[in-house]
Amino acid sequence: MVKLSNTEIRKLDDAARAGWLYYVGGNTQDEIAKKLNISRQSAQRMVALSVSQGLIKVRLDHPIAKCMDLAEKLKSRFGLDSCEVVP
Repeated sequence: MVKLSNTEIRKLDDAARAGWLYYVGGNTQDEIAKKLNISRQSAQRMVALSVSQGLIKVRLDHPIAKCMDLAEKLKSRFGLDSCEVVP
C-alpha cells in the first residue's frame, strides 16, 4: 500500500468533504466554494477528485438498473451501437 504524505491526505479529506456536500448534501459548487472558503473552480476540481479517487460510489436501487447494466454488457459483448433491455 502506498503511504500518502500529509498534504495528499488533507487533499483527499477536502475532496471527500466537497464530494459529500455535492452528492449527499445537494449543495451546488458555488455553495461548496463558500462553505470551504475556496474558488468555485477549486470546488469543482475537488468534487471531480472525489469521484476519480473512488471516494464517491453511486448505487441505483431500482429494477431498471439491472436492465441498463445488462444492456451495456450486451453492447460491449456483441459490438452493438445501441441496446435496450426492458423489465
